[in-house]
Amino acid sequence: MKKTLNPTPPGKSWTRYYLTNILTAAIETGEYRFVQQVSLAWLAYYPGDLPVNYLRSKALVADGSDDQAYVILQNLVNLDPEFREAQDLLYKVSAKLKDPGTKSALGCAVALGETPKHIDTKTSKYIGWSYTLALARQFLLKNELIKAEKCIQQVLGKASHTPLSGVTHMKLLLAQEATPKNSIQNLAEHYHKQWPECLQFSLILADVLMDGGEIDRAVSILHQAASKDLTGQVANRIWGVENPYQNLWPQKLEAPIFVQMPFKIAAYFGWNLLPGSDIHVDVDENDYPTGYQFDDTLQLETNKEKTGTRIDTPTNISPATTEVDQKKSPAENSESNQELPSQYRSSKSETLKKINNLLDEISLKRKQTIHPYKDGRFPIYVVFTTKKGLYKKYGEKTTEIFDKAMRKLVAAIRNRLDWGSILIYADDPISMAQYGLKPVPSDDPWKLKLALTDLDHALGKRGARIGALLLIGGPEVIPFHNLPNPTDDTDASVPSDNPYATRDENYFVPEWPVGRLPGGKGKDPGLLLSTLRLITEHHDNAKKQPENPLIFLWNWIAGIFKSKLLGSKYSFGFTAEAWQQASGSVFRPIGDPRNLVTSPPVVIHEKQPLPITQLGYFNLHGVKDSAEWFGQRDPRNGDHGLDFPIALHPKNVVNGNRSPQVIFSEACYAAYIFDKSIDEALSLKFLASGCQAIIGSTVISYGSVTTPLNAADLLGKAFWGYFKDGFSAGEALYRAKIFLAKEMHQRQGYLDGEDQKTLISFVLYGDPLAQEKYLGQRRPIKKFPDVLQPPEEIKTICDRVDVPGTSEPLPKDVVAN
Repeated sequence: MKKTLNPTPPGKSWTRYYLTNILTAAIETGEYRFVQQVSLAWLAYYPGDLPVNYLRSKALVADGSDDQAYVILQNLVNLDPEFREAQDLLYKVSAKLKDPGTKSALGCAVALGETPKHIDTKTSKYIGWSYTLALARQFLLKNELIKAEKCIQQVLGKASHTPLSGVTHMKLLLAQEATPKNSIQNLAEHYHKQWPECLQFSLILADVLMDGGEIDRAVSILHQAASKDLTGQVANRIWGVENPYQNLWPQKLEAPIFVQMPFKIAAYFGWNLLPGSDIHVDVDENDYPTGYQFDDTLQLETNKEKTGTRIDTPTNISPATTEVDQKKSPAENSESNQELPSQYRSSKSETLKKINNLLDEISLKRKQTIHPYKDGRFPIYVVFTTKKGLYKKYGEKTTEIFDKAMRKLVAAIRNRLDWGSILIYADDPISMAQYGLKPVPSDDPWKLKLALTDLDHALGKRGARIGALLLIGGPEVIPFHNLPNPTDDTDASVPSDNPYATRDENYFVPEWPVGRLPGGKGKDPGLLLSTLRLITEHHDNAKKQPENPLIFLWNWIAGIFKSKLLGSKYSFGFTAEAWQQASGSVFRPIGDPRNLVTSPPVVIHEKQPLPITQLGYFNLHGVKDSAEWFGQRDPRNGDHGLDFPIALHPKNVVNGNRSPQVIFSEACYAAYIFDKSIDEALSLKFLASGCQAIIGSTVISYGSVTTPLNAADLLGKAFWGYFKDGFSAGEALYRAKIFLAKEMHQRQGYLDGEDQKTLISFVLYGDPLAQEKYLGQRRPIKKFPDVLQPPEEIKTICDRVDVPGTSEPLPKDVVAN
C-alpha cells in the first residue's frame, strides 16, 4: 500500500518530517544517489542530525559504498552507543570489510537486542560479555535493579573497550535513588574523560554539574551535546518528556532543498507526475553561456544524425552551412517540437520554472550566482596530494620544498576575502586526522576520491565545503581514474580526473572545479615547483589590486603601452583548415572568427614563437606518440601541400611567461602526459612557459565539421562563454560540462559515446581559479543567471563495438612526415 505525503510546494523549505519520509522512500525505491544529494544538503544546515546521518549511511551500504558508510556509522555509535540501528548496521558493514572491530560491533548489536539470526547467543564464542550486558539492560528496564547490578559487575571488566557498558552502568546508578550525587559526578567525569564523544556521559555530567552549582561548565557541555544531537534522541532516552533542558533543542527544523524529485519517489507516494522514463531537461535561452549561437540547422531528432563528426581521420566535408546568429522564434521551436515523438519534446516543468525564477531573484538580490550544490557553506580551495607519491618520485628533501611551496599557496588564498584553503596529504594520518578522517593508499584513485567525499562532509560540519580542488602531481603522485572507453576507437580506457569532482559515482556531472599540476617525466621538480610558485604569485597579486582609482587608471594606461610594445593580442585561434567553420563558432566568444589562423596554409616554423596573447584556442590534430599538433587540408580548397602538415611544435612555445594565460585545445591527446617530458607534450610546455590553465583531452577527442556543434566543439564554446562571463577557468569548465550534458539530453534524450567521452576526457592542468586579466587588471565578475542544474538521471548508450581493425587516429606515414 502506498504511503501518503503531500508534496512540498516549490520554493518552500522542507520540514524534517517531510525530509525523513522522502529519504526513507528513496532508500526503499533504490534512489541512493538522490539520498546522498538530499541528506548532504540537509546536513549542511544541521550536521548534528543523527538519524539523517544514519539514513545516508544506510543508502551508502545499499549502493555498495561500505567504506564511506563505515566512517559515518563509527561516528554515530561513538556519539550514541545506544543507537541500535546504527550498531546493527555497523556490525554488518564491519563484517563485509573484515574490520578488526567486527567482534566488538557484533557484541554491541547483541547487547542492544539486535542478535543476527545465524548467531547463537548462548554458545557462540564471539558473544560472552554482550549476552550478560543484554541481560543487565533487560533487568534495568524491568526495574529489577539488584539483578541488573550483578550482571553489570560481571561485564564491566570485560567490556571496557566499548562505552555501552559504561552507559548501562551510569543508568543503573541513576535508577538507584540511594546513590550519592558525588558518586554519580565522579563516575560521569571518569567516563566522560575516557569517552569524550559519548553524549550520554556528557548529558549526565552536565546535569549533576548543574545541580552542584557549576552552571557555566554545565551549560557549555549541554550546548555542545545539543549541537551534536540536533533532534535530542539521547536526551529523550535519558529523561523522556521530563527533559529539563528541552528548550536547548529546536522544536522546528526546516531547510531549503533544491532538487528534482525522482519519478520512483513520486510514484511511491502516488503523486500525479509525468512518467519517469521520459527525461525532460529544461533549457532556457538564459541558460546558455555568452556567445552561444542558436543555429538554424539544429534539429532535435529521434535518432542522432550529426551534421558532421570528426576525429583524427580525414572526414568527408558536406557543403558549408551558414551559421545564423539569431535565435529561433517560439513559434518555430514549437513547430519543430511537434514533429517529434512526445518523449523527445522539450517541455517546461512549471515546478522547475518556479524554482529557477526564485533562484534568479535571490541571485539578483545577492549579486552572485547560486548553485544547487553550493548551499551557503564557505568555499575551500583544497590542495590535495600524497606524501608517498611525492617521496617516491622526487625524494624526501624535494618533498619538503614542495610542502613549503604548497603552504605558501594555501596562505596566499586564505588572504583573499572570498576563499579559504587547506593542504591535505591523503595518505598521511596526521593530515587526515585534522578532519576526523583515516588515511588512504596513495595509489588507489577510488579511495582517494572517497577521501574527498568524506572531506567535503567533514568540512560541512564546520560550515564549509570543497569549492575547488587542486591535485598536486602527475599520475605517479595522484593517479588518474582509468574509466571505460564508451566509443569504438583505439583507446583502451580514458584517464580522467572527473571522479575527483563529485561526491558520488556519477562521474559525468562534476560538483566542483578540479585542476591538476603535473610534473612531467623524471625526477626534475622544476616544472611542478615553478607552476606552484606562479599560481601563488597570481593569488598574491589578486589581493593586492589597487582600490585607488588613480592607481587603477595608471595601471590601465601602462597596460596599453605594454601591450603595444610587446605586440600582444587578446586572443589567438589556430585551427585545421578542414574544421574552420566549426572552429569559428567556438572562437566567436573571445575573438573574430575571421582572425582564426588555419593550417594549411599557415605553418609555424620551429624557431617562430607564438604571438603573446591572453587566451589561446587550438583545434588541431594530435597523436599519442608525437609532440606536435597537426593541421588538415580542406579538400574543397584545392591541393596546396600536405594533407596533415605540422602546425605547432613545442619549440614554438617560448618560456618567460609568453604563453597564453588560458588555453582550450581540442587536439586529440592534448592532455596526454604519461612518460612525457616538457619538450614532448605541448600541454606541459605551455605550463612551463607561464600558462595559468590549459584544458585538453587525455585521449582521442570528437567534434563537429560544421554546425550544429557537438562534443568538444560544444564544450569549448560553452567554456569560452562562461569564462568571458567572469567565471574562473575551473568553474567555466565545470559549468560547460553540465551544459553539454543538458544540451545533448535536450537534443536526443541521452548521451552517446562521443558525448560521454568528451565529458570525462577533458581535464584542466593548472589553477582552477585562473581568471581573465584585462590590461593587467582582473575583469570584474558579471552578473549571470543560475547555472544549469544537471539532469536528475544521466541516460547513456555505448558506441563501443569490440572488433579488430580499428585505425589509428593518424596514419603512421603521415606522422613520420
